[in-house]
Amino acid sequence: MRFRYNLITLALAGVSGMAMAGGYSIQEANLDKVNTDKWSCKRCVVEYGAQGSVGVAAGAVDSDNERSANYFGAEDGAFGAFNSDLKYTSESGYGASLEARNLGMDNGEARLAAGHGDTWNVAVEYGKLVTVKNDHAQSNYSVVGNTWVAGDLKEQTLETERERYGAELSFGGEMWQTYANFRREDKSGLKKASIWGGTPTNVAKPVDSSTDTWEAGVKLQGEQWFTQLAYLASSYDNKVDVLNFGAVQGAYQDAPDNDAYQVMANGFYSFGRTQVSGRVSSGEMTQDQDLLVVNNGIAGFDGKIETLDANLKLTSMATNALRLTASVDYSERDNSSDILVTELALDPNSGDAAEYQAYDVDRTTYKLGASYRIARGYRVDLGYDRKEVTRSAQDREDTTDDAVWGRVRVTAFDAWDIALKGGFSSRDGSTYRVTGNNNDLMRRYNVADRDRSEVELRVSHTPLDRLTVDFSGYYALDDYDKSEVGLTEAEDYGFDATLAFQHTERFNTHLFFGKQWIFSEQSGSVSGPASWDAEVEDEFEHFGLGFTYTGLMAEKLVLGGDYVYADSNSDTTSGFSEYDGYFATSYNLNLYGTYAVNPALSLRLDYRFERYEDADYAAVEQDVVPNLITLGDLNSDYNAHMVMLSVNYKL
Repeated sequence: MRFRYNLITLALAGVSGMAMAGGYSIQEANLDKVNTDKWSCKRCVVEYGAQGSVGVAAGAVDSDNERSANYFGAEDGAFGAFNSDLKYTSESGYGASLEARNLGMDNGEARLAAGHGDTWNVAVEYGKLVTVKNDHAQSNYSVVGNTWVAGDLKEQTLETERERYGAELSFGGEMWQTYANFRREDKSGLKKASIWGGTPTNVAKPVDSSTDTWEAGVKLQGEQWFTQLAYLASSYDNKVDVLNFGAVQGAYQDAPDNDAYQVMANGFYSFGRTQVSGRVSSGEMTQDQDLLVVNNGIAGFDGKIETLDANLKLTSMATNALRLTASVDYSERDNSSDILVTELALDPNSGDAAEYQAYDVDRTTYKLGASYRIARGYRVDLGYDRKEVTRSAQDREDTTDDAVWGRVRVTAFDAWDIALKGGFSSRDGSTYRVTGNNNDLMRRYNVADRDRSEVELRVSHTPLDRLTVDFSGYYALDDYDKSEVGLTEAEDYGFDATLAFQHTERFNTHLFFGKQWIFSEQSGSVSGPASWDAEVEDEFEHFGLGFTYTGLMAEKLVLGGDYVYADSNSDTTSGFSEYDGYFATSYNLNLYGTYAVNPALSLRLDYRFERYEDADYAAVEQDVVPNLITLGDLNSDYNAHMVMLSVNYKL
């Protein structure tokens, strides 16, 4: 059924689009001789008063690994949550809403808004997100002030918490609107970091920063046009500055404080069958925090990046069967930073003098496309893309990527939707000049000559009214045939399949499965021709199934469940060594039941289970390798359970 509804929707959208393109919009209709007194929309009823639902939830998590909070949204122990989807609308046009999801848990958010149509609106929001990387990192070091201090070996949790606060305000009329918003994100916790304190050392680095963003603008619109002028700004304040490691001063310097702003103008205009849209923005990013220089050197730094971005796009219905598109994107990053250095730093490996490099980057992308309906149910799309990039002070100053692609879509057969897409792209550029103390034959993969071939197939089939089957598969090959040292070849292919079956009016099931393979080959050498080869094999797969059963216990009980399995593996081999493989596997189960006490009040009981295991490919315990300080074996292996009872009231 879903497939047929999609066809109807697409058909209506196509008819509507052609009508508007041809100048037959509702506004232009001639109604002089039409009696509209009895016209009415039976479905366009505005419901006044309070609507929606509000609910509370309580539960508990049983887990011996705090990483399970990434899935459950709560750490080990009891928790409570508030959920809401409330809206209020008055006959005079005033309204308010309260939306909340898992508010009170480690991962939750809420938004409160009020206003009067398009005249004025205000809103405030709050969000929290906790991400746990590992809960049993072992270290002798903790930060006191701005210095890592040695002590007893203890476990530390690598975890970051983000809290977001925001406010919005808008004011306007029928054809215009002004708006402003502000958001702050505070980030705190611990994360893994590596430093050099006489020996290679891994430590748990504190995280403590704030990011403020502002946006203000004005929007104007007419019957066939739209325009907007906006100002955007951000400020990043890192409270963790330079960290010392015992007697080693400046062993670690975190991300510096920085500010940025951007002025943007964009617009749209419709010329009947042709539409033109564009955007232009100019901005600046600044950093006035000095560079880190060891041995009491002085490095005064006044960092400044000037940006310019522009975009222009044209779409035209040349005929009822042919649509043409063209666009150009331009991006410029001009580094005009000033630096004062009174001490010369030397690279300990090469002995070369190290200096700050001011990199400039310009990008221009052109796109041409055409879509032609050969006959009913048959459509062909063709396109050509070209990207030109100019970089300063790098191995290759100029690169050019040219790509052609085509797609055929067939919907003429009942219950079938088939699309086949293929493409080829090629990159070349200016003379390659190796910088630094690198092999003259080495080629960086992001600027090296490359040929890419790719193909993609999508099939949707509805053999029965109650059964829908979707399949997609793709294959891509990157060939770096002119690279002797570096990445030489990469393959990426996979598929996804889904099946949805409505067994009865009350019982539904769904099933999905997918897999991806990524193989890459590279050659290496310190100098001269390649002396060793390496292969990296990455494999990912996922599988899931679920069901819903409604109408039980006199239409009051709904049962459902979902199971998801995901697995990833990575193996790296080379001619002189073999690295330990990496893997991560998770099993997630969610069973639930919803019972309607009455039309307004309902109860829901959830049981969730997670089985997770991954590998620390380094897997180096404390004091195993001489002169190497680690955080221990950072693998994860746990089972976790969650039970939650929710009460929901519908207005």
